[in-house]
Amino acid sequence: RLVAVQRVHRLRRALRENRTNVCKEAWSKKVVGSVEAMIARQKTQRTERFEREQMYQAELESHQARYYLRLQVALQAMQQQRRALRGFLTDARATYSALVSADPPKGLYKGVHLRLWTRAAARRAQRGVPWR
Repeated sequence: RLVAVQRVHRLRRALRENRTNVCKEAWSKKVVGSVEAMIARQKTQRTERFEREQMYQAELESHQARYYLRLQVALQAMQQQRRALRGFLTDARATYSALVSADPPKGLYKGVHLRLWTRAAARRAQRGVPWR
């Protein structure tokens, strides 16, 4: 504070005595110092921001990679399920067509017998053996 007051007094005296060069010199020194400080501050801010952005980018990429992996796994699981389902569907279709084309023997319409017969028919259908 004292130094600032002294500087002001010196500048005032210089102005009064019309020694503008001293005033200019002091002022230019001050300006140059403040400008240099500003530039340094901007530089540090810029580097900090750059580093922050780099960090953020790396984090984002790792997140994306993890997410992508999870997506791939999910997709593979879905494809597997689809394959299994397709196989099951073809089996079921064959079984159903075999059951429809074959009429069950008479007298076996009750409960267990029918179930046993349908199971046998299904097995036959899977083996590709036509019903009788």
